[in-house]
Amino acid sequence: MATATKIELNGREDLIFSVTPLRKDSAEKTSQLLQEDLEIHHCFFNYKGFHNHIPHQLLTIYALGGDPRQIEKAYEANKVYQRPPVIVNDKAVPDMHDPEHFKQHLGDENYYHAYLVFFQQQIQQRGWKDVVQEFIFRGDKRANDMLVRLFAGVYHPIIYLGFGIEFSQPAIIAEGLAHTAIHEDSLKKFFLGAEEVARQKSGKSSFDQNQDASLLELFNDVRKIEKLSVSYTNKWDNGIIPEDVLSWAGDELVQIAGRYAASEDGLEYKKGEMMNLSAYFVAAAQRPPYIPKLDFFCVHSITTAIFFTSFLNASFISPSDRVRLLEWKARLDLAVYASRCAPELLLSEVQNYTPKMPSDGWPEIISRSLAIQDDGHSTKLIRALAHSAIVCKGLERRDGIDREALKKLPIVDETMWLSVAHLSIDSMEAGGPRWVGNSADGWDSVPLRKA
Repeated sequence: MATATKIELNGREDLIFSVTPLRKDSAEKTSQLLQEDLEIHHCFFNYKGFHNHIPHQLLTIYALGGDPRQIEKAYEANKVYQRPPVIVNDKAVPDMHDPEHFKQHLGDENYYHAYLVFFQQQIQQRGWKDVVQEFIFRGDKRANDMLVRLFAGVYHPIIYLGFGIEFSQPAIIAEGLAHTAIHEDSLKKFFLGAEEVARQKSGKSSFDQNQDASLLELFNDVRKIEKLSVSYTNKWDNGIIPEDVLSWAGDELVQIAGRYAASEDGLEYKKGEMMNLSAYFVAAAQRPPYIPKLDFFCVHSITTAIFFTSFLNASFISPSDRVRLLEWKARLDLAVYASRCAPELLLSEVQNYTPKMPSDGWPEIISRSLAIQDDGHSTKLIRALAHSAIVCKGLERRDGIDREALKKLPIVDETMWLSVAHLSIDSMEAGGPRWVGNSADGWDSVPLRKA
């Protein structure tokens, strides 16, 4: 049985998206390797805060039907550059029970192992749902602080938590909470500022799919911010993250993000809208005449979106907290888009895309993603896109969803979702830089399209 200190998959998990039936031999291999990762690796693989993706990668390969050989090959390739956790003095863990001591080490990666052991102990004593509710959703000062950190690090803590909840692994949930604790709170002003703007504009008790600002409109408004133009500032570089851009365009972004709102009665539509726009702003941010590529940082918006099916169906999360969680995700997407210099979004690049292998459907695209040797971003992306396509298709059949609102979504049907998936897998297989946005030369090293 899976516990706060033991990872155990059994092949019977009820996952958000998977290739079924899940393989028992793959469950055993994934459990074995993730247990090793849990015990000997830090959640950062270097001292710059770059994240260990091994849990994400192995769980995704397992979910997509990967065999034990593929799972072990991925682990062996990525374990070589990991680093061990810092083991602090034994007194640190008992002291975490004191809220002041708990707060004292927030944001300090040297205390990752101490936070991990603390959350493991808490989960062993009370169960993971009570612990997540207390430390993320209680609404007190500590929980609000942790909620901000959950969205830091370009979505990575919430991705960790999402995997733990989806795969019913308390040990990975403990990792996710420890991961959250050692991230910074530099997004606090943005999130709380946007909430204040939303409160001032609010006066309605429910969400109106046609009257409220659509997420697409808000992305368009972000692009109009003068401070985000390349010519405005010399602060741009390809490694910039949301926390950076907020330092000089934060006021404008807070005002726009504060216009985004969800409510309990419109949550399913707003989840689908968020997934749709996550895929759109990543896939449509192309730059002809270069061949299509995806921005490495923006891709995390898509790979986070999948977990909102778990979060928004979780009975231990109150309806108001589900709304808040979704609002923060969509608002962070706007900030991430801004941090990439708010590129022009070219819908035609998706609509008119010519796939390398046009006869491939989702099963073939999934198989191709499993063949890519990386740190897991490729498989995570394709799985999240496949699930998002299902969610958005399901909106057409749901009662209470206005058909006019659905027409505002840029990715309108299964054909376009497959086009996004084809563009994504083709771009990852094309050679050259696998992604843009995480190297000094930006698009300059990307090959040109053939005439």
